[in-house]
Amino acid sequence: MTDGADQTPLLGASQKFNPFGLFWNIVKAFAGAGTFALPWAVMNAGLWGGVIGIILIAFLSNFTVRTLLKCSFKVMQNQSKQSISGHFVAPPSYPDIGRAAFGTLGARAISTFSALMCFGVCVAYYTLIGGNIHELFASHMKVEPWEVIWVVFPITVFLSCLTDMSKLAYTSIAGSAALLVAMGSVVIWGLEGHKIQRHYSYFEWETLPLFLGGAAFLFLSHVILVPLANSCGNIKKFPRVLDASMVFVAVVNIAFAALCYLYFTGNTCGSVISNLPQNSVVGDIVRIGISLEVMASFPLVAGSGFEAFETGFNLERIRAFPYLPAGQPHPFFSRNIFYYLYRAGTIACFAILASAVKNFGILVSLIGSLTIAATGFVFPQAFYLKLYGHEVSKPDFVAQVLIICFGVGMTVLGTVQSIQGIIHSSSSC
Repeated sequence: MTDGADQTPLLGASQKFNPFGLFWNIVKAFAGAGTFALPWAVMNAGLWGGVIGIILIAFLSNFTVRTLLKCSFKVMQNQSKQSISGHFVAPPSYPDIGRAAFGTLGARAISTFSALMCFGVCVAYYTLIGGNIHELFASHMKVEPWEVIWVVFPITVFLSCLTDMSKLAYTSIAGSAALLVAMGSVVIWGLEGHKIQRHYSYFEWETLPLFLGGAAFLFLSHVILVPLANSCGNIKKFPRVLDASMVFVAVVNIAFAALCYLYFTGNTCGSVISNLPQNSVVGDIVRIGISLEVMASFPLVAGSGFEAFETGFNLERIRAFPYLPAGQPHPFFSRNIFYYLYRAGTIACFAILASAVKNFGILVSLIGSLTIAATGFVFPQAFYLKLYGHEVSKPDFVAQVLIICFGVGMTVLGTVQSIQGIIHSSSSC
């Protein structure tokens, strides 16, 4: 019998590996509201700049997810050396990888950026809902986007305070269907009502950071992909399914964003749904469908952000059941008043920010640049270099450092340009 140091960590999970189901789960992780800001992002990069840029961001995203998986395996190897022989070693979460690399600081950094990312997405959801409902009723009654946001605010607070989010899990399928229908409707309407424009920009270098932020919002889903890899049943097979999913998502979004840009060119709205005519059957169906999908997704995303923040900083007092051991059965509603005050107050801040920002595309670019670029292009490489140390080859080291520099530059330039755009933007389109 050998000791635990000589054992390979058990990588399998109790769940059976299902590549077909995993493929669509990964696709859903990428697909979302950001898809409708991508045509606007392409407008800011130019047609060929956008197409090449989407391919580049997709490739780098795939590479950095694989880097995170290497980090995960390294952490599991280190844990197995300290475990009892044959003991199951669970795959680490993203904060666990950060803790293994840089201690508590690393874990809290990831938790903070993950929470900010989720919270930023919630602000974008509010903006999208406000804009869609405003356009839906524009000809019947005067209602401003900010008024819509505060009308749906109590609903989002109630849903976000549910202590069992599994009750909303079924909305994932409906949300995916609504997204595909909306994308198809925009493309079909464009084919019938517009001709492909001959005069369009090939490259737009000055506003390229805005494009990178929008593309990052779509493709850098590392915070979601790590849990998917951990629960898929076989981490070693995950990269092959990731490759197929990434190619599918990239091809579909390139086609969608490029066609929409060629239809509307310089008039492409921050949310391409705003380019659909008001008082049209297609436009109304798309606006209603996407608004419902976003409403259903809001509490799931907000819940992930709250969980990341509370876990990273050990904020037990504001949890739903602060004195109940993890995994124990609990009632459906919490009796902790601080739990409700914290969540309602935080979501009110989302509503205030969304009420002030009118352009959905600029907001998506800001979120992608400020938070998602760091979790996708900076932290994975930094953790990898720390965990593997002298084992990293010189070419690999150079590649990782270049990606870190790219991520930092993208964060700084994209954030500055997005804030400037928010300050000077006077239109929701």
